[in-house]
Amino acid sequence: MHQPIIDTQMIHNAKLFCLASKYVSTSSLQRHLHIGYRQATVLVQRLIDEQFCEANYITPHGYPIHSTQ
Repeated sequence: MHQPIIDTQMIHNAKLFCLASKYVSTSSLQRHLHIGYRQATVLVQRLIDEQFCEANYITPHGYPIHSTQ
């Protein structure tokens, strides 16, 4: 299976949303960006890999955004 397309505009929009909400989750990105589950999970992983958000999920909010953002 191929990876979903994640473009720079989608990453930018996700980061703006995350900064406003202070957390990110797969479902919140799905709702906010109107994308599917696979795209949202790849996007969350990319944000974690870029150290934009922490890798530890906090129920019920999601992955906290690093305080340095």
